Amino acid sequence: MSSSRKSKNSLTFIDDINPIHDQNKIKVLILRLWKAYQRDAGNTIEMVLVDEKGSRIHATVEDKNIKKFDSVLKEGDVVTLNPFKLIKYSGDYKSNSLSFKILFYRTTQVKPCDDFPKEVPEKYFVEFGDVLNGSRDTRVFVDVIGQIVNVGPIEDIKIRGKSTPKLDVELRDRGNVRLICTLWADFAKQVKVYTEANPAAVVCVIRCAQVKEWKGNWTISNAMGATRVLLDPPGVFVDEFRSGLPTDGEGMCVTMVTVGSVERTSKWYYVSCKMCNKSVEPYPENSGDDGNPPLYYCGVCDKDVSAVVFRYRLVLEVSDATNYKARFLLFDAMGSTLLRRTAQELYNAVSENDPSILPSEIGALVGRRFLFKVSIGGDNLKSDRSHYVVQLFSDDDELIKDYSDSLDSEVLVPLPVTPITKEASVRRGGVSVENPKPPAKKIKIEGKKEESFATT
Repeated sequence: MSSSRKSKNSLTFIDDINPIHDQNKIKVLILRLWKAYQRDAGNTIEMVLVDEKGSRIHATVEDKNIKKFDSVLKEGDVVTLNPFKLIKYSGDYKSNSLSFKILFYRTTQVKPCDDFPKEVPEKYFVEFGDVLNGSRDTRVFVDVIGQIVNVGPIEDIKIRGKSTPKLDVELRDRGNVRLICTLWADFAKQVKVYTEANPAAVVCVIRCAQVKEWKGNWTISNAMGATRVLLDPPGVFVDEFRSGLPTDGEGMCVTMVTVGSVERTSKWYYVSCKMCNKSVEPYPENSGDDGNPPLYYCGVCDKDVSAVVFRYRLVLEVSDATNYKARFLLFDAMGSTLLRRTAQELYNAVSENDPSILPSEIGALVGRRFLFKVSIGGDNLKSDRSHYVVQLFSDDDELIKDYSDSLDSEVLVPLPVTPITKEASVRRGGVSVENPKPPAKKIKIEGKKEESFATT
């Protein structure tokens, strides 16, 4: 007689765990471990575990079992766990999006294991734009990777009568999108010391960061004991990120332009994996004819996925007052802010007829005038057809008039991003505005005439 019962020696990946069973056996790296105190549960050991496929699950050891497991659970160790209980995972903050977590039995066996890859797929890194546009669930921690481009001063903040160090750092991604990260306590001191000792480009990886909003501004911060901050860590993923960073010669500028058309040689959107946010490859069109969602292949997760999200990759052909033409590229965060609708919403509105049809909201951009803050990279200096990536924008009439008036006197007014040393700024349209800086000088791009750009 056959039995459906699993062999007790068989391993289960986290994504395949059945919450009904208590005989799941997993092989995991203890990615993060810390001790906590909860009013209703007392002292606990909290852990973030990751398997060979890069999937994570949260685990807890209750107060009554701490003595047994305290000496055998170490951050960075690879272990097999079996058996354990799976309970509802809820609360204000979570280290992953699963609805359940592991609770250790007193009978749970923890056995060391050395058969584990040096690197696992990275599924939890998020795009800066998804943080900045407020689309992330603030209850679920995220991973980020960025180059540290600005470090503020350490401040001592009184929290419950105790002085706590606080440090703001500015990170940029490969698209030169900027994100503020607030670090507290030991993290603040460690990052300050490291960046002062290493003036070259520092790549920062933050695991289990908390997404926060304050007066309309979205940032990240370390969260309780879960967060891990790594500075210039080794690994292929970090090497690939570093190689894709903008060159040191890249600059920023602000220009006033009119949208002449929307580029139609490529789609205004791309399809991304819901888990890792990276673009996916489609299967033949009939892959969804069986009634199930269409399948795509995700190269980052290295598997077929059906959970996908449509994101903006919108190219606007614009011209300035001198009739100089350029192509401005808006990724998802800027596209969502500009159009006040997500790419998924616009795609759903036209997909039943023809997804190649340009949504009316995008077509309505033609003829409108904007101030755009764009990054200038090496490719822009080599080719007229290279995109300028939009970082900020405004269609505020007052700002546009002020900028236009300044052009008449040949003084270009910069619209800077709010510096991390400022405590407050005023939001107008999509641009963060603060006290004016000294007038910027015109810049000249080699091989082109002097343009209406202002450096920041």
